[in-house]
Amino acid sequence: MVSAGVDEGGAAAFDDQVGSVEERPVKAGVDDADAVRKPLDEGRREGGGQGRIDPEILESRVRTGTSELLQNRREPSPISGAEMKSEPGAAVRLSAALLLAAAAASCTLFKSPASLPPGTAIAEARKVLGAGDEYRLADGTTRVAFRRGKDTYMLDFDAAGRLVRNQQVLNLSTFATIQPGMSQSEVLTRLGRPAFIFPVGYQRLQVWNYRFGGLEGDCMVFQVSIGNTSGHVTETGTGPDPECSRDSSRD
Repeated sequence: MVSAGVDEGGAAAFDDQVGSVEERPVKAGVDDADAVRKPLDEGRREGGGQGRIDPEILESRVRTGTSELLQNRREPSPISGAEMKSEPGAAVRLSAALLLAAAAASCTLFKSPASLPPGTAIAEARKVLGAGDEYRLADGTTRVAFRRGKDTYMLDFDAAGRLVRNQQVLNLSTFATIQPGMSQSEVLTRLGRPAFIFPVGYQRLQVWNYRFGGLEGDCMVFQVSIGNTSGHVTETGTGPDPECSRDSSRD
C-alpha cells in the first residue's frame, strides 16, 4: 500500500502511440507509481527494514526520481528531431526548384524573336520563344507569330522548316495594307491576334484593336472592323486606348 496520495495502480503516464503525455487525472501531482515506489522501497531498506522509512532518505530518493522522470519527458526523440531538421532543407530545395523554373520561363518570355538568325529551325525557334501562333501561307510558307507587348514578330519558315524572314508587323506601313473586303484570316496572317476585341451590336460587327509602339502608338490603337456575317473587313482606323483612360483615372 502506498500513501501520500500516490496513484499506484493507474495507467502509464506516457502514450507510446503518439509520443506525448496521456491526459488523465492525477493525485498530489504524481502520476508515475513506479517512480515513487522505488524510492519508498529504498527508504525502507536503508532505514533498517521492518517497514520503517527514514524521512531524509525518502526525500532524497523522491527528488531524484522526480527529476529523472521530468527529464525523460522533456527530451525530444532523436527521430523527431531529425525529421524536424529535414523539413527546412526540403523547403529550401523546393524554393530553389521554383526559382529555376521561373527563371527559365522569364528567359522564354523576354527573348526577342528578332535575335534569331536566318536558317534557325522552327523547332529551335519554338524552344526559345514558345509555341506562337501558326499560319499557313499560300506559297507553302509557315508563318509563326510571337507577340511581345506592343510588338508582334512574324517569322516565316520555308518547306524545310528553316527561318527565311523575320519582321515586326505592328507599325503604320503594315496597317496600311489592311483594306476593306479582306478576310479576317488574312488579317491574322498580317497582324496576328489583336490585344482586345469589342462588339458593336447595332452595326453587327466586332472591332479588333492592336496596340503598337512609337509616338504614333502612344495611347492609341489600330482598329479593324469585321462584319459578323461576312467575316470581312468593313473599315479600319485608329482610336484611343481605353487602358490609358483607366490609368489617368487612378492618378
